[in-house]
Amino acid sequence: MHSHSPPPPGHQHMKTPLTGLCDSLNSPVSPCCPLYLRGVAPRQNRSPSTPILQQQHSMSRQTDHQHLDDERIRLQRSLVALECANVLAWKAHDALDRQRVSDQNEIDRLQLQLSDLLKTNNDRSEIMVAIAKQCQRQMESIDDTTERLRELDWSRLSIEKFPDDILRLIIMQATRSRPKFRWTAMGVCRHWRAVAETTPSLWSDIRIRFADHDEGLLDVARRALTFGGQSAIRMEFLFGPRPSRAHDGWNDGWPPADNAWGTPTQTPAAPPNWMTWGTNGYPIDDKPNYEFAFDYVNAVVPHLPRCHELLWYVHNPGPGYSSPRDPEMWTWEASWIFRQMRTVDLSNLKRLEVDLGERYRGNHHPKAVGAVCYAAQNLTYIDLRFARWKPIRTTALQSLHLVSCEIAFDQLLSALADQHSLLSLRIWCCHFFRRARNPDSDDESLSESSKSHRIIRLPSLEEFVYNWNSSNVNEMLFFSRLSCPNLVRAVLRWSEAWEVLLSEVLGFFLRSTQLAELALSLRTSPSLEPIFQGLPSVRRFLGLINPGPESYGGSIGLSFLEAASAPGILPSLKHLALQCTPPEDALLTWVEDRRSSTQTEDLLTFSGAVTVEDVGNQEWKDALRELGVEIEEENGWDEELIYWPDVKPKRYF
Repeated sequence: MHSHSPPPPGHQHMKTPLTGLCDSLNSPVSPCCPLYLRGVAPRQNRSPSTPILQQQHSMSRQTDHQHLDDERIRLQRSLVALECANVLAWKAHDALDRQRVSDQNEIDRLQLQLSDLLKTNNDRSEIMVAIAKQCQRQMESIDDTTERLRELDWSRLSIEKFPDDILRLIIMQATRSRPKFRWTAMGVCRHWRAVAETTPSLWSDIRIRFADHDEGLLDVARRALTFGGQSAIRMEFLFGPRPSRAHDGWNDGWPPADNAWGTPTQTPAAPPNWMTWGTNGYPIDDKPNYEFAFDYVNAVVPHLPRCHELLWYVHNPGPGYSSPRDPEMWTWEASWIFRQMRTVDLSNLKRLEVDLGERYRGNHHPKAVGAVCYAAQNLTYIDLRFARWKPIRTTALQSLHLVSCEIAFDQLLSALADQHSLLSLRIWCCHFFRRARNPDSDDESLSESSKSHRIIRLPSLEEFVYNWNSSNVNEMLFFSRLSCPNLVRAVLRWSEAWEVLLSEVLGFFLRSTQLAELALSLRTSPSLEPIFQGLPSVRRFLGLINPGPESYGGSIGLSFLEAASAPGILPSLKHLALQCTPPEDALLTWVEDRRSSTQTEDLLTFSGAVTVEDVGNQEWKDALRELGVEIEEENGWDEELIYWPDVKPKRYF
């Protein structure tokens, strides 16, 4: 006997034709059954006539039930397959719908891009139209010029007959690359000379060589100053070795500087005593020519009121050339200029550069330069080298650069107190000193410094450079008196220990709340850590080293890492440069600690001794790049701010 398998779960809820048929077979026969309709009523409770028939009947019914169960299972499987196919169809439908939405978004993006391209194309079309119109105007101008040239019969026009405007352009263009060409042009013909003489801008740059005591050169200077009329000029005062009163013009066969016509001069015979002459043809025993000094100054001083830029250079040939009677290299020209400064109006002078030379020890030039500084009440730029600081009246300074100058402490602070527009302040190796007040003098600049520590506020200062090779009380007072709330860039360099200035420098940094770039001499970590704690806004840092045994071997760089490893130190630092690179492993650890800290910014760039190409460990460089740090060979700082400022070109002498 075959046993019937139980129906699957939920089978009673499936209403299919097959299940209905099965239900009708298992249910009692209804009077409406077709058997009743044929007149054959089902037998109830009737046993078969024989056991064999009963057994056959039972087997037939079991077979029918088995077939129905098999059919039901087959239909159920078909239903499950259809339902799975339906689910897969819906998934495909959803995927196609998502693809449709994505395609629609892409179409919208392309339409916007197409709209932008069309707009750009229209803008370009408008630009092309404007260019075409401009080209048309230029072509019309060229046609007019061509027609004018035809009228002038250009092919047969001599150089003397060039139009004035064309001549003026030719002369000015040639003079830009060769200043002496203006004198060459004046020697062509009367027409060219007239054009050159009536072009004031051609004579806007005048160089006066006070050492050239020659009648021809003095006449050249007078005419050059006269041709400029009343237009603004730039003047250079060059004080070189002077020839003596008996100088006969012998100069080794070369024409004098700025020769009026650019023609070589005849070489006279050498003086009898050859050994008394220097290498440049001037006698070593130098005696001032007072008449020429007076004439030069009288020719130059009347034109100073229209000077907007003045360069004052003194050339010191060295102790081997200096005269025994004139060891301090003073000149009468500087003395005469100093005497006339009281009556000269220098209100148009904006820029002043002075270089008295490293060997100069005289008094005439410092006094004359001080008189110029005091008379120029509208100066915006002052650059003094190897000079002495004198009182100034200008309150419009934007740049003040002092190199190896002697500075009265109170005079400088008094001048800075009035400079509310000062943008750049650079002090290189200057000597500060204080002098007591002279009771017999009315000069308030000589008074002793005030006991009150009034803060000097420089609201516009953005750049501050300070370089010195020692520490003293005047430096301490200087840093304690300055306040620069908008300072952006600072360079502080010492060649000796500056721990004595620690509190003053820290106070200076705390008052500079906007400081973003700092270059600082590195010392031991105990002196660096308090400084770094007062630098929350610094984004770029350069660690400077000074010559000495302690500056090598990475010890100074390691001191930086030790001082900068405390939590919250230099939180905004992104660009680091060290002239003395610390140990590589220590630097990598420091960079990793900054990346994992939530109080500091990630380091972006690094420059050091081991970052130069073909130097250092390549694996270490790769590890640094993996931490997100770009290696730069240049530290990103202007060399003139870090190293000694450029000296003036020697071509002037």
